[in-house]
Amino acid sequence: MIQRLYTNYRTSSYLVGLIVMAASIIIEFLQFLFGVGIPNIDDILLNTAGGVIGYGGYKLITFSKAPISLRS
Repeated sequence: MIQRLYTNYRTSSYLVGLIVMAASIIIEFLQFLFGVGIPNIDDILLNTAGGVIGYGGYKLITFSKAPISLRS
């Protein structure tokens, strides 16, 4: 989704990591502010890692030019 927003700009995994981390921090802060759920630093770290890994998977899939065939 982030890649679609910046079509003229090459998105790096660092930028994706920063955006995902910022979103996680905002969500954790809102949980703390409103007393909903339990804010935890592990959530921020794991969400950031998951976002970067997911972005890497997206880049890996869109990088391959040949269609993937399940038949041999």
